[in-house]
Amino acid sequence: MLIFFKLFHIKSVYCINNKLNFKHFNMKKRIKWVLCLILLLLLFVPQNIHSQVDTTGHLQILTGYYNDLYSQPYSRNFNVFYGGFGYKSPNTSIFGKVNYGMTSKILDGEYLEPKSYGLQYELDYYQRLTKSTTSWWNYAYSNSTIFPDHRFMMRVWQKLPAAFLVSGGMSYYNFYGNHTHFLNFGLEKYVGKYWFEYKIFVPLYQPNVATSHFLSARRFFKDINYLQLTVGYGPSDDDPWDADNYKLLNAYRAGILYVTNVGDRFRIRAGVNYMYENYNENDWRNRYSLAVGLTFNIN
Repeated sequence: MLIFFKLFHIKSVYCINNKLNFKHFNMKKRIKWVLCLILLLLLFVPQNIHSQVDTTGHLQILTGYYNDLYSQPYSRNFNVFYGGFGYKSPNTSIFGKVNYGMTSKILDGEYLEPKSYGLQYELDYYQRLTKSTTSWWNYAYSNSTIFPDHRFMMRVWQKLPAAFLVSGGMSYYNFYGNHTHFLNFGLEKYVGKYWFEYKIFVPLYQPNVATSHFLSARRFFKDINYLQLTVGYGPSDDDPWDADNYKLLNAYRAGILYVTNVGDRFRIRAGVNYMYENYNENDWRNRYSLAVGLTFNIN
């Protein structure tokens, strides 16, 4: 720990003396050091892991709405409504969903093209492989122009001593014949009623694209309800909807998510995100998204 703080001090002095550009270089370095510091400190926090899951099985109905918009170089408004049905238990969960999307692009008050509409069909599957290993698999298909033709996502978690978990996965998108895929790796830590995750995305579609880094913190209430904060930077993430995210050069992101049960039948998810994106050479834009979801337990 003493060595780490000495290195941190040396790095800080170096950055100050060389007057590095704060926006495009020093900010990234500071974020990396903060992430490393938080992860090291977690090693010395008392360990107290909780399952944080409902231990009963339920037939469920899902419904929700997603909105994503930005105004540069034109105004684009992307909306998704979804509905689905499935079964969830501690060891196995499977859901089928239909996503209905519509998007518009407007410049100077005129539509650049007619509004686009489309359907996407999705299958979501979760399976506990062993007492300490779980997996998640997701596939979606669409023949519309606003969703990827094919999307495949998967991730595997492994519990470790000291209330840590590690994970690894991949995502594949087929955008009208353009193949985009990247790997993701995560390190998680439970600390009493808190949960922390550091996650990176490694793009494979372009060798010169930087990796993306995300840090999330979650506070649990009554075991399974929680409030989550996420910050990160980089061009890649696990956005399941947008077919244009792979074109980004870089981005800074922040988001908040709240999940809570309402009685014994309903579970609500609501979140908002802000992104500052480098979408073309030196051009940056503000981007906003929100998502709300409702789960109803039939039994």
